[in-house]
Amino acid sequence: MPTNADVRVFVSSTRKDLLAKHELLRDCRQSAIEAVVYGGGVPIDMGTWVAAYDPPIELCKKKLLGSSHYLGIFAFRRGFEPPKLKGKSLTEAEFDWAFEHKKPIAILIPEPLSVIGLMLQELAKDETEAQRLAQQAFLERVHTLGAYMPFETPSELSSKVTRLVLEWKYGDLESLAAALEEYRSGSTLITDVGRRVQINQFLLALTGFEGVNPPKVAAFLIHGADGMGHEEMAFQIRKTLKLSGGGQECEHIVVNCQPTWREASLRRLFEVLDMGQTPQAVALQLEAKLSRNDVILEIGDLHRFDGSLSAFIENFWRAVVSSMTKSFPFRLIAILRFGKPAPAEFDALLQTVPLGGAFDELRPVKLPRLEAFTEEELEAWLTNKLSAAEAKEWAKALIDDSGGQPQSIYHKLRIHFG
Repeated sequence: MPTNADVRVFVSSTRKDLLAKHELLRDCRQSAIEAVVYGGGVPIDMGTWVAAYDPPIELCKKKLLGSSHYLGIFAFRRGFEPPKLKGKSLTEAEFDWAFEHKKPIAILIPEPLSVIGLMLQELAKDETEAQRLAQQAFLERVHTLGAYMPFETPSELSSKVTRLVLEWKYGDLESLAAALEEYRSGSTLITDVGRRVQINQFLLALTGFEGVNPPKVAAFLIHGADGMGHEEMAFQIRKTLKLSGGGQECEHIVVNCQPTWREASLRRLFEVLDMGQTPQAVALQLEAKLSRNDVILEIGDLHRFDGSLSAFIENFWRAVVSSMTKSFPFRLIAILRFGKPAPAEFDALLQTVPLGGAFDELRPVKLPRLEAFTEEELEAWLTNKLSAAEAKEWAKALIDDSGGQPQSIYHKLRIHFG
């Protein structure tokens, strides 16, 4: 059964590599730390420590022993070798301490022939032959112990770290799925008012972008009755995408379907997008944009699109994606907001979060339905802000005033808590 335990992740890496001047390398460490947070864990990172009076080695060991899990991001540089460690680098000592104390361990190592791998090998050329051989021996030892994964980009590193932390937190992906189903049945496992259930499902779906030839296109359906927090959820997905992609700026295209579109919805959508009047023309324009940066295509109020979600999927989404023939370096992520619960009759056109299975670019991912908040859920979140008695009183008042409608609750919480 899922535990929802506090996961405190000690993040270990050679800082001169992953805090290098090149932005791509800086993104690696930051992406990993942010991914720990988005997976529901607490990163224990040297950059966040308030320096105590302990010597560096003792402080590192104390922080590591106080963590529940160990995450190593290793490259080709040997790093700092304190004399007290007698030939070991501090990074290698951290790994050995974690192994000795039986911490759950995960290691991520860049693919040697990837762009990042080649850049890191170049950075390591200023070290001595003895340092190079020592680091090579350490990496070989890590390989023999298992629990390591390769990565080629900050985005891939981020999605793999997020998945690891989710597995650590809930036991495995099947347990996470059970936790989400239990939550939807009325449990209060997820106590974040910010829609953590849907965000976790979204992050799990992003792991489908891993591998040698990962998909570059995906759509995510946010659905539920009007007023359940569609825009708030879309905002959180945009924020997550920016962080998981290393913080680069995305091009954000927003269209809201209008009541006056009626049967001419497809033609009006083409007009507002201003990328051409056919799916093929739109596909060409998107391919040009995807040669420069990620694109987030957000289309809201789809319940107004010819009165049917299936019309949008078949006549726009599938038609456009099927027309995209070129390879491109960046991602196209569509955020689809449907102001009603998506009925089961649409399921053939949708997919649930693929847990290790094939990812179908033509079928939007159906995220869990947005629903009204419960008093228990609000009370659990408010205990982070108020005393237990005040949290209980506030939660009851909010439910009484709003009926649990998220948009109303979000507004009231922002007024009082920012």
